[in-house]
Amino acid sequence: MNLTLNEEQRYLKDTARSFFREKAPVAALRKLRDSKDELGYSPELWREIVELGWSGMLFPETVNGIEIGGSGFGFKGLGAILQESGHTLTASPLLSSVVLGGSAILLGGSEAQQQAYLPDLISGEVRYALALEEGAHHDPAACAMTATPTANGYRLSGRKTFVLDGHSAERLIVVARTAGSAGERAGLSLFLVDADTAGITHAHPHDRQPRCCRHAFRCSRSNARTSAGHRGRGLCAARTGARSRPYLYCGGDARQYPGAV
Repeated sequence: MNLTLNEEQRYLKDTARSFFREKAPVAALRKLRDSKDELGYSPELWREIVELGWSGMLFPETVNGIEIGGSGFGFKGLGAILQESGHTLTASPLLSSVVLGGSAILLGGSEAQQQAYLPDLISGEVRYALALEEGAHHDPAACAMTATPTANGYRLSGRKTFVLDGHSAERLIVVARTAGSAGERAGLSLFLVDADTAGITHAHPHDRQPRCCRHAFRCSRSNARTSAGHRGRGLCAARTGARSRPYLYCGGDARQYPGAV
């Protein structure tokens, strides 16, 4: 990939640098930390970021002719913004909701599901969080959390840790095992779950990382279904590969997310 920025991308990067230096200096993060802010970031700052259109940088302007609110800059454009936000240690849902959650929908979702879910993500009305890790190190294949078929859908059972912004997200993308055992790359599926679903609880066990949560799942998605042969063919968004053919299941409309996540 050519990482050289063109003129438009350089302008975007310069704009982001000025914005974060003025609106989100390191002192702002220290204030959030010292006050033990429950949210962990400023809602006002997040609204400004959304209004600037940066929550839509990653996504196309349209999906199959339907406008979704994206600007089509892709990972390269969003990366320029994230680099500048990192310089001032800006706390915002750009990484948790847009990069992790949005990538899963963009890469794993059908066109119909992208049309249904990305507009609310881009507008900031709905925040997403990826529930992936179960141990101290990044290892998606180590997932032991189970998704057991029931008469009405799937029952999710297990625990996740280091769920970035999981305490404030309205929806969770959950990696769970529909086949195999921990350590196997095959048998993993992704589920889109409303964060307020009965049976989901969360806590803040990481004092030095208050935006990282631990979630426990004892819940059933009443409408989540899959067709034969599609279960367990996915890894997580962070492990996209040319040969992977994962699927993200949505409890809301019971349609699959075929694609590469």
